[in-house]
Amino acid sequence: MMSRTHLAVGIASSLAASLFVFQPRSLSDVMISFAGGALGGVFADVDTVSHDKKHQALVSQLLGLLALGIAAALDWSMRLGVCEFVAGPNRAPSLFAGAVIVFLYLYGLITPHRTFTHSMIAMALFSGCFFLIYTRLGFGVLAGYASHLVLDLLTKKEIHLFHPLKKGFCLRLFYADKAADKFFMRLGILASLGLTAYRLYPYIVP
Repeated sequence: MMSRTHLAVGIASSLAASLFVFQPRSLSDVMISFAGGALGGVFADVDTVSHDKKHQALVSQLLGLLALGIAAALDWSMRLGVCEFVAGPNRAPSLFAGAVIVFLYLYGLITPHRTFTHSMIAMALFSGCFFLIYTRLGFGVLAGYASHLVLDLLTKKEIHLFHPLKKGFCLRLFYADKAADKFFMRLGILASLGLTAYRLYPYIVP
């Protein structure tokens, strides 16, 4: 699937999973779920950035970072507490996790498409780092990343789900850039908008 589809479905998956697991408790939960799903949904395609002629992967990843930045800015300005927690006295885990995330991103840039970054181990490492930074953010990243792997498994091109094993897997149901991609993108957008509105409703309506 295309990166824009992964972005939309990643956000929807994170919002839905958070709704059932954590239940909405604050405005920051909504923002964290949104940002985490955006990041998790697009990280796996970092291995296409260098040869993506339409730059969809890079744009989607920048949008994921933008979502995280907006969430952090809103949290800081509204004093919701997440930024204060992350920047608290015990910063060592966050700093370590941040360094590992940068390393994973740079390593992903030089790996062949649908190999390391499309594996269970990459999903565990990437989302695990965000769990160290903030638990609910890590959960959102995990949900978004899992949705990426599931969508790519449906296509006709193999992914190395159990990397470093060389055997690839796919269900060969759809082409990655045809009608199914548009369907899942639109479904992801509608679900993201609906879930965001549903979760924000208690905080914007008296």
